[in-house]
Amino acid sequence: EVVWVDRDGRATRALADTGSWAEPRLSPDGRWIAVTQVAPKKTVMFYDVARKLITGLTHAPGVTFNPVWMPDSRHLIYDYETPQFDLHMIAIDGTGDTTVVSTPHDKYVTAVSSDGRLVAYTELTSGSSRTMIAPADGRGSRPAGSAWRE
Repeated sequence: EVVWVDRDGRATRALADTGSWAEPRLSPDGRWIAVTQVAPKKTVMFYDVARKLITGLTHAPGVTFNPVWMPDSRHLIYDYETPQFDLHMIAIDGTGDTTVVSTPHDKYVTAVSSDGRLVAYTELTSGSSRTMIAPADGRGSRPAGSAWRE
């Protein structure tokens, strides 16, 4: 269940549907909630707060999850199984689904810069992980720090 919590700690349901949800993220302008529907298959949805309407956003054959808002509140970066997890960007109207980062390793988007130009993500490689930075337009990536063993 996805809920709003006020300053006094009172919770009220944020989504009208009580489906199986994960990773809720409020858009920067507060108008939408991006969320992963867990069952029957992980897929990215978004909820219009004013209209109380949930809409499927990704219609991929593989799983999609972990949506992160771009600063414009009109686009999301998310993980897409291709079969490894790659990073994609899509507009909230469902158009322009593009690959941002594709490598042979699994990746998990973690943040987007405040100007929307850079995407931070974690890449998993042979038992280790490292934080990477990539331009949001998909033109390559570079390590943001040292790799570490888990």
